[in-house]
Amino acid sequence: MDFNDVRLTGDEMIKSDRLSQIGVSFRANTQGERYAVFQCSCGKKLITRLASVKNKNTRSCGCLHREITLARNKSRKTHGLSGSVEYKLWCAMLQRCRDVDNERYCQRGIQICNRWLDFNAFLADMGSRPDGKSIDRIDNDKGYYPENCKWSTYTQQQRNTSVNTILTINCISRTLVDWSEQPNAVNRGTIRSRLKRNWPPEKAVFHPSRPKEG
Repeated sequence: MDFNDVRLTGDEMIKSDRLSQIGVSFRANTQGERYAVFQCSCGKKLITRLASVKNKNTRSCGCLHREITLARNKSRKTHGLSGSVEYKLWCAMLQRCRDVDNERYCQRGIQICNRWLDFNAFLADMGSRPDGKSIDRIDNDKGYYPENCKWSTYTQQQRNTSVNTILTINCISRTLVDWSEQPNAVNRGTIRSRLKRNWPPEKAVFHPSRPKEG
């Protein structure tokens, strides 16, 4: 197909972060899947499935993957910290934002700012990781960039997570983590397990656990 011969249409076009539909959609197989011509922000044109762009399974012409790979390789060669905790956390951050099957990150559109595709820039902004802490987003609905990230403990991250469980006991509402820290409360893992078995909140939090048989 000659990309230059594709007709523009007044119909609503699909647009993502890097891809913009520029041609009329068409069927290209017996399954009825619709395809269209898209232009990437880098200038390259490609034909791909409409559903793939809508679902963010296809986010660029391939340039995004190349940029991230080049950033990793460049950082690994220049900073000499590929074995550091900070570098491993940075790689994990890139991975979960690129994994199309990750419902909590990639599928929600959680992305990394362009500056942080370079590990050196990430390290300069965040500094060394304090003991016992990991990278945490201040607003859990926004992506990874300097103004939205900090080093937090596991407990602090649990309080911040969008999937945190709120329990109301005696008209008092607290997160599951907060309830687990109250006097006479059982640990958070036991509370979660009990709630999955439909225990009432108060009993799930405060009913004593059976001592382990020795």
